[in-house]
Amino acid sequence: MVSFGHVFFAAENDHWCQVLPAENCSNWVEFQDKCTNVKKSILLPPPENENSKYPHSNCKQWDLPPGYEFDPYDPLSQGANFTNDTVPCQDGWEYDTSQYKTTIISEFDLVCDKRSLPSLAQSIYFVGFLVGSFLCGSLSDWIGRKKTAFVALLFFSVGSIVTTFSVNIYMYMAFRFMAGFGNIGSYIPLFVQESVNWLVSKGRIEEANKVVRRVAMINGKALPDVLFDKEDMEETESSVPPSFIDLFKTPNMAAKTINMMFNWMVTTLIYYGLSLSTGDLGVDEYWAFFVSGAVEIPAILYATFAIEWFGRKLNVTILEVIGGVACLANIFIPLGIWRTVVSMAGKFCITATFSIIYLYVTELFPTPVR
Repeated sequence: MVSFGHVFFAAENDHWCQVLPAENCSNWVEFQDKCTNVKKSILLPPPENENSKYPHSNCKQWDLPPGYEFDPYDPLSQGANFTNDTVPCQDGWEYDTSQYKTTIISEFDLVCDKRSLPSLAQSIYFVGFLVGSFLCGSLSDWIGRKKTAFVALLFFSVGSIVTTFSVNIYMYMAFRFMAGFGNIGSYIPLFVQESVNWLVSKGRIEEANKVVRRVAMINGKALPDVLFDKEDMEETESSVPPSFIDLFKTPNMAAKTINMMFNWMVTTLIYYGLSLSTGDLGVDEYWAFFVSGAVEIPAILYATFAIEWFGRKLNVTILEVIGGVACLANIFIPLGIWRTVVSMAGKFCITATFSIIYLYVTELFPTPVR
């Protein structure tokens, strides 16, 4: 939810210029909501874009004469003496809160000339993901997975909690970056044991023995009393440690590396793109988000069995092609139920690809390089 909550944190409400001289409806017998609608129709020009889903401009208002006061019974206050000039909103904005009571858009006025900032905030969250994936991997090799997990969880917890108390968009971005950094860093270390090779190389022989014995106990195997000793540590230390450069040392390995890097990039972009755009399908946002999550269950189940039936390479190829066709087809499908159906078909394919590619990449590369 931390990754995908942005769908609702930054949901766009209808908004319009707040015109302070026209705020008082106390002398009008009409209901408040009707008063608001009439004021919008009188004080706001039509939208700049003829394809706008709103009947009024979101960022402009009529240039009101000096000393203007709204009076529902005075024709002069209802546009009779307005010019045809428009100006940007002078007194801030009002927001439709019928569906979303508050979002970062309404909280920080991220509309009009600031409308790109919500997307930037989510991009910064994924920059945190990227930085965390590099730094936490190196940190795991240095201090171990468990300690790295605690550090990452600290970043994740602080970033997620403090985000809710943000007083401006820049504070929100900073702590979303922190949450993204910690999120990816705590993913694998939480459930994967420390590497036995790493423990031996660090001289932590007893811990290496415990890890192997635990695996043997789960599998019902008997082991000798002594598994590793100081000689193993010296042998490990004398060997040349693998590095990132090894991924490009041979043409075959370089081709595999570049291919998988491209696959990871495409899969990740499409997966998060589809997951975060459920509010733009032209259907109820909550149902679209629910279906987007629910479709992952059959996708993962399919991947579990399909890799044995059709193999890794064929599955990844077919799923990425079908998913790509679904995404391209959406360009020509109008908003509504059919765009949602096609999007969910693409989400099914890309989720299954995500599940398979995790396994596939570990099988392509030698253990020391992994």
